[in-house]
Amino acid sequence: MSPWGDYLFGASPAFGHFYTRGDSSTGSFHLGDNTGRQDGGWVVKVLWVMQQATNEPVTISGRDQRGAAIVFDPLSGHPSDTLVLDPSDPGTSSQRAGWTEYPSLLSFPEAGCYLIQASWSVGSWHRGFGLGR
Repeated sequence: MSPWGDYLFGASPAFGHFYTRGDSSTGSFHLGDNTGRQDGGWVVKVLWVMQQATNEPVTISGRDQRGAAIVFDPLSGHPSDTLVLDPSDPGTSSQRAGWTEYPSLLSFPEAGCYLIQASWSVGSWHRGFGLGR
């Protein structure tokens, strides 16, 4: 089990911990009563983490099934349709040995089906999921 609980989203070397209820059996995240809706859509806090041995940036992007982009708003940056996790510039000091942390907010245009992908010089991963109440 990871330091963030049972359900980390993604694969090595970069993972996301969604601060909402995840259901690994259905591959979905459930928006709770504390999840806010703003002009850009549903906003969910996500802590991105990378394993310490990672020494190159990982770029994260995402979209819904119609192609509308997820907006990534990092703690140390500006909102964009991509998020770069740079091991030489972590988003915050890590509280867990062996991990680099990048706090962010993600804005989803609406409830629905989404795809998030991560890429780096020698690999990539992509994961689909549902988001709704």
